[in-house]
Amino acid sequence: MYNFFDFYTQIPKEYAFKNFGLEHIISIVIIFAFIYFCLRVLKKSSIKSQNIIIKICAIFVPVLELSHNIWLYIYANATLPQLLSLHLCGLQMYFIPLAVFTKILVFKDFVFASSILGGIFAIIFPSGVAGAYPLWHFQTLQTFLYHGLLIFVPISILITTDYKPTLKRFPKVFALFLIIATLALCVDLAFDQNYLFLVTAPDMPLLHNIQLNYGTIPYLVFTFFALLLICICIHIPFDLKNRKNNCRVK
Repeated sequence: MYNFFDFYTQIPKEYAFKNFGLEHIISIVIIFAFIYFCLRVLKKSSIKSQNIIIKICAIFVPVLELSHNIWLYIYANATLPQLLSLHLCGLQMYFIPLAVFTKILVFKDFVFASSILGGIFAIIFPSGVAGAYPLWHFQTLQTFLYHGLLIFVPISILITTDYKPTLKRFPKVFALFLIIATLALCVDLAFDQNYLFLVTAPDMPLLHNIQLNYGTIPYLVFTFFALLLICICIHIPFDLKNRKNNCRVK
């Protein structure tokens, strides 16, 4: 047996859910269906209700991340370097509230470019959770709920406000990411960590095999340009739509 808050070293492997096993697939379907349902309800709500819901969710993001850090400290005896939220998803505990509660565009742009993709990948490929924890466990539920919010909040901003992403502002997002990546690399090298997966690839077959067969540098180069391409691609529809609207006005 196991307890709800046990660290994975205390949980027998047979209790852990498998990546893309039946439990995981059902969970993915339920999570994305629930996000879609919530977005539909949000869009039909009053402006006042929309603002309240988005702000509550934005506050809940750092609360969930801090609860995870407290759990790691208590049940895994984690040290301070292990509790720094320097993974791309962990960073959203800062940037999502900044995107919601400030009018600074670069924060909204950073969240749009990184949070939605990070949330999707983390739910589909829950590295460090699948194969280690049962579905009914604090770590698993916190992971799915947290990353579900990383998808929900940015899309909520898109559908309830006049915010529109554009490639014209993307260089600022890119510069901000490089600063964060440099900081994460310094922490990784100084304290033997793996923030932003700069040392070891996450539990994703393609990335894992690239690092295993070709080395860390090719893995990092491939990952960097793949993510860059994806980020550019998700901006293009908004620029095309904006250009189309401008042509109609003229």
